[in-house]
Amino acid sequence: MSSSRDWCSNSEPRASPVYDLTWRPTGTVESLVRSTDADSIWVLLADAGGVADALAERLSADGFRCVVVHHGPGYVHDEPDRYVVRADGPHDLERVITDLDGPGDLEIVAMWGLDAPDGLELTVDDLVRTQRVACGALIDLAQLMARAAHPGRIRVVTRGVQPIGDGRPVPAVAQAPLWGFGRAFEEELSDVWRGLVDLDPSASTRVAADVLAAVLRLSDGETELAVRGDDVYVARLVRRHVRRS
Repeated sequence: MSSSRDWCSNSEPRASPVYDLTWRPTGTVESLVRSTDADSIWVLLADAGGVADALAERLSADGFRCVVVHHGPGYVHDEPDRYVVRADGPHDLERVITDLDGPGDLEIVAMWGLDAPDGLELTVDDLVRTQRVACGALIDLAQLMARAAHPGRIRVVTRGVQPIGDGRPVPAVAQAPLWGFGRAFEEELSDVWRGLVDLDPSASTRVAADVLAAVLRLSDGETELAVRGDDVYVARLVRRHVRRS
């Protein structure tokens, strides 16, 4: 009769489970249940393509205060709730946050990454610029919110990063690091993190803004969402069945 030690030494090692990240439909944009404090102040780090400006119009029409922040060569604040800031450090963003008053929490939406070129047109300079502007701003915001007296949470919006559906275009490689940063912040700075949203790369500016006006106000606690057409997808880990050789 073999000993238990013999049995352990002769048994096959147990394989570690393997999981894949998959995207599962959870409903349509129209079916989403929205819930956001009416006193919230929306701070939009605005893209140059107009999605953030259209979103500000949409949220303002629903009664929310919206602050639009573009990036440029110098600090400018010459009209209410409109700013231009430098993207080379936290100082200008901190001035914006300090300027804001009101009882509501800050709902910060980082959209500077939307200005990155598509995959087929991407150059090394584009990658460096997106890292410096979009990823740098995200780090600055996280640090500012972690020590700010005014409560606030951060969302990041990208377009076409996640590979969803058939016939999908080349992924938006330059924006992909924002998802890595976001997932790290969710672990390290969960109190100031709200989530990631990946827009349909084929959506028009107006459609993208309407989608964001609904998705950003979701009340179900999902932190990773993607939208393709009218469908909303959530990220899930699914165990892969590995056949032993």
